[in-house]
Amino acid sequence: MYGRIVLFPRGFFPRRTRYVRERICGVTFLRAEVFLPPEARSGAVHRALERTARELKKQGFSYAVTPPDFSFGEILRQCGLIPVSTAGLCRAMAASMAFLALEAEGIDPSKATVGLAAGRVTKAVEQAAIGLCARVRHLALEIPSGGGALCRFLRGEYGMAVMEGATGLQRADVLVLFSRVRQEYLPKNGIVLYLADDAPFSAYPGKIIRSAVFSPKEGLILPSGSDETQLLAALYECRAISPKEIEIQDLS
Repeated sequence: MYGRIVLFPRGFFPRRTRYVRERICGVTFLRAEVFLPPEARSGAVHRALERTARELKKQGFSYAVTPPDFSFGEILRQCGLIPVSTAGLCRAMAASMAFLALEAEGIDPSKATVGLAAGRVTKAVEQAAIGLCARVRHLALEIPSGGGALCRFLRGEYGMAVMEGATGLQRADVLVLFSRVRQEYLPKNGIVLYLADDAPFSAYPGKIIRSAVFSPKEGLILPSGSDETQLLAALYECRAISPKEIEIQDLS
């Protein structure tokens, strides 16, 4: 279960935070309704959020979906409550993110080279490779553990001429990184879609994309008051929705 923090102007509402259990796409959330007057000072906001975070933590929650444009994540972390990570959803949507990055640069995927690097083959890595090879001209893989078997599968199943080894990454228009590679393997002018857990390259001269803004496709209705990308990430992690129900609004 996840907490879900929703901010309300106080108005005629109760002064104290109200906690309500709810189900979204079959997943149970504990909604914390935090009532704040529009003119509330930063100290009052901090104290209200600290109380809310401690209460959610006390009730057994470690993760929470935060409101849109929420700038108080560090306050929650100091209380042991972590804003929902969108990393897992980004990895599941890696192929779609790569296509959008190509589109933004005016590059036709059917003429593009896309590189994919990971430490090992995971479900997300495999799905990204399959999604990419269906549309791109060349695919380059650098995956030390299981990469050879994945290359053979893609060649046999899709007839894709997959380039193996780090040198192929240097030719990529878009390089999708599930794990860090040596900096000399990066393309000189390509886009890096950095989906690894550690910090990205500090000296890379090209464009680095780390995340995306997601929204539900038509038919998937979500409650208001939450960062939609975080809420979708939480639902995806619970296997309540699939990437097919999600669309990308922007890359960041």
